[in-house]
Amino acid sequence: MNLFGRMLAEVPDAHVDGAVQMAPAFTVHPSSPQPDYFTAVEDWAAPNETGSAHLQTAFFTTGLLYRYATVNLTELTRNLNGDHEQALHLLGLFADAFIDVMPGAKKTSTAPHTYPHLVHYTIRDRRPVSALSQHAGALNRLLGTRRLLGCGYATLHPGPVDHLGTAHSGLDELIDALTENAAAPTGTLV
Repeated sequence: MNLFGRMLAEVPDAHVDGAVQMAPAFTVHPSSPQPDYFTAVEDWAAPNETGSAHLQTAFFTTGLLYRYATVNLTELTRNLNGDHEQALHLLGLFADAFIDVMPGAKKTSTAPHTYPHLVHYTIRDRRPVSALSQHAGALNRLLGTRRLLGCGYATLHPGPVDHLGTAHSGLDELIDALTENAAAPTGTLV
């Protein structure tokens, strides 16, 4: 509740503003639907019953997905009655879950167990900004870095990635750096 909020229309005092904003995953790469022909048959029909069967074609497509979320640390701390340490702990747990969890629909036919190739965080003391690499560099030129309090990334890519801040060797190090950087200011994490 402290992260995503709650609204109970019948109990106005139970309202909690969400501290997390999540965008749907999207891709900008073209992809072609791939047909998946399948059948479903009742293997153990009861005596004197005809059972059932089904033939169908499902179509799958994939692309390079981008996911984006923000955590307003000020709002989260307010939801926790000022407990900044607990807010940082929840921030770390949220970051770990956001990185680790993938949508599970059709999991037996798609095996969605791929980890992200790049994870990037930015801590700002004002408005969140969604950006990657060259776009991040362009935004830093436009907005300046005065409001940028920290940023970093971890990637499978063998070389450095420009404009995304400090390179971290792995996801554990990235999450630790994220919460350490967020501990000093009370801003918004992007």
